[in-house]
Amino acid sequence: PGTRRYRLGVDSMQLGFAALRRAPLLDALRPFAQRLARLSGDTVFLVIRQGDYALCLLREAGSFPVKVFTTDQGERRLLGVGAGGLALMAALPDEEIAALYARHAAGYAQSGVTGAALMQAVRQTRKAGHSEIVDTITPGVSGVGVAFQVSELTWVAFSFGAISSRLDAPRRAQMGALLQAECQAWARDYASPA
Repeated sequence: PGTRRYRLGVDSMQLGFAALRRAPLLDALRPFAQRLARLSGDTVFLVIRQGDYALCLLREAGSFPVKVFTTDQGERRLLGVGAGGLALMAALPDEEIAALYARHAAGYAQSGVTGAALMQAVRQTRKAGHSEIVDTITPGVSGVGVAFQVSELTWVAFSFGAISSRLDAPRRAQMGALLQAECQAWARDYASPA
């Protein structure tokens, strides 16, 4: 007789985001995001894997006068879309990426991403050690991202976003190397607190 159905509403979602903002991991990563924004001058995004998506936990603006705000805190994108999401995806096995793409082929097509282009970007990310996107989501905007593991089950990615004229190929390589070095150092320090 009792056939009522319940769904979580907006209030529960807001409660979840409020809890995330106070999460110990986020508290530990916020000063690091601020440091990256100071070092680069660019906008810094922190995303975490949430199933088939990358969830933006934090966005820090750098000092460069032209700000890039392509993603808001609390916004989700399919893994592989955006520099941080691509870095997270590159850490997955190829079979998992293929299954993920198959589940969301329409969503990727809507973002202008083909399966072949996605796998090429994943291979390039693995080879370089950082992801690069140029004019893919927002024309005139580029990004560089690095993913790393912060616990046995949790991966995060930091990325820089800037106008494409500022983040040209040489600077993408430079910022990718900086991001790799900084993320590796942070992960090492986090894993072995003093």
